[in-house]
Amino acid sequence: MRKLLFLLLAASIGFGDATSSKYIRYLQTLPLKTKKYRFYKLVVPAVKKVDARLRKLYLQTLQDIKNGTNKKRVQKLKRYYQASDELDLLKRIKPHPMSITIAQAAMESAWGTSRFFVEANNIFGVWSRSEDPKTSIAANVTRSSGKTVRLRRYLTLEASVRGYYKTLATNKAYKCFREVRYFSDDPFEIVMMLHKYSEKGKDYPLELIKIIKHNNLTKYDNKTPLPRLEAKELLDENASNPL
Repeated sequence: MRKLLFLLLAASIGFGDATSSKYIRYLQTLPLKTKKYRFYKLVVPAVKKVDARLRKLYLQTLQDIKNGTNKKRVQKLKRYYQASDELDLLKRIKPHPMSITIAQAAMESAWGTSRFFVEANNIFGVWSRSEDPKTSIAANVTRSSGKTVRLRRYLTLEASVRGYYKTLATNKAYKCFREVRYFSDDPFEIVMMLHKYSEKGKDYPLELIKIIKHNNLTKYDNKTPLPRLEAKELLDENASNPL
């Protein structure tokens, strides 16, 4: 029990480079069962918290759009999420099943043992353009230009989860993913649209499906589907609330 408590506390303390390297090597020698236990204890609460906030934001925004209320707030959200219209905004806010998020977190962080997870709270391998060591961490990879690839540094694991959802909500590469996510709640259908997240391409979603099924991650999915705004409703709403 003391050993597991140390593993959990150490994740949030922060180390010097030498100590950090030793700790990472130690984590990587742990039995897989222990790695997973630590991972779930650290990551799942953060995912659940962000998911709950996004579901609440989605429902509030849906009501505002339907009722024509809080228009300034809706416009502010559209700018934040780079949405073209109200329906597009909802597609960008709506969270996908948590089983997908947790599976990606497990794959990208090697069940919470990667250097980026330990040193930078970067769960999903999100890259950074910043060269500031306070906001980014160097990877052992260089671009064709010769520059070192850097990954984003987060203050907390929760901030990393928020950043992951923001990336999927705003990056043009995930437009098809957002479309399928909006009209479906099936994690195995949605996850197939994540082939652009990794250099593995079409193999990436298949690997995620294996992780979801093998670890029964669908048990974390919210079983209450979110309501949707159909395009016809949006047209009717715009007609009744002209500018």
